[in-house]
Amino acid sequence: YTVKEETLANYDSAITGDMANGFKITNTNTEKISIPVEKKWVGPAAASATVKLLADGVIKETVTLNAAGNWKHTFNNLPKYDATDGHEIEYKVQEEAIANYTTAISGTATTGFTITNTITGKVSIPVTKVWIGKEADSVTVNLYADGIDTGQRAVLDSTNQWQYTFTNLDEYKNGNKIQYTVKEETLANYDSAITGDMANGFKITNTNTEKISIPVEKKWVGPAAASATVKLLADGVEKETVTLNAAGNWKHTFNNLPKYDATDGHEIVYTVDEENVTGYSTKITGDAKTGFTITNTKNTPKTYDNTNIGMFMILMVASLVILGVDIVIKKRYSSI
Repeated sequence: YTVKEETLANYDSAITGDMANGFKITNTNTEKISIPVEKKWVGPAAASATVKLLADGVIKETVTLNAAGNWKHTFNNLPKYDATDGHEIEYKVQEEAIANYTTAISGTATTGFTITNTITGKVSIPVTKVWIGKEADSVTVNLYADGIDTGQRAVLDSTNQWQYTFTNLDEYKNGNKIQYTVKEETLANYDSAITGDMANGFKITNTNTEKISIPVEKKWVGPAAASATVKLLADGVEKETVTLNAAGNWKHTFNNLPKYDATDGHEIVYTVDEENVTGYSTKITGDAKTGFTITNTKNTPKTYDNTNIGMFMILMVASLVILGVDIVIKKRYSSI
């Protein structure tokens, strides 16, 4: 006598024994499974990714995923149960590390696995301060990420040579590249212009916009003329002209004048000049800080010294006397 077992799907059957000792029929489950795996990227994708399939912790297969394969692969024809003791095999996937990416694996052998890589990366952003005109003692620069204040601050001053670098900054957030910008806290009497970008760093240029006023006063020594024309010069270049007269009390103030040059920041040298007033000499005193005074003195005609005239008359009379004596003497001698 022998025995036979009707066929069972997904099982191998092995019969051992005999009539005397009995028969043993051993069924081994041969069920196969397929496990899909998909790669997802948060942020720009790398060129490829290497994924390993592990069965009970032991590497069984390795596959390279890339864009050409739509970042997908299916591990096929995998035994569901161990052929030795029949336990259900535990399948997992593992990915070789990719620089500047974090890895998150979700799913199961039944539903398939999804491997999500999120780009990380760090950046550093330098900031440089440039002054046009007189420097302030210090400035505070704030760092923004996608328009939101990060809370990171930098105080720039002469001790750090007006430079600072924000370091160890996340390059991406949720896979999107972070746009970093800087803003400077407002300084009185300065205009601020920010140039540059994340890659090359930012330059903040502050232009001193301080304004000054310069008074000018006209004084007369002697009778005053009807008016006087005064010119204001900045670094030797005429900027304004004003006419002074008695109605204005011979005074004027040049207002709203830039203290520093907007191009290179040097302090502007202001002077005044006066158009010539006929019959008067001119003297200018003072400076841009204290104001200018223009003094005009009336020129008087030059007169002769009366003493010299008297001496001249005496000499002339003496000469005439001598000449008369000489004539008389000559007549006497001629008569003898």
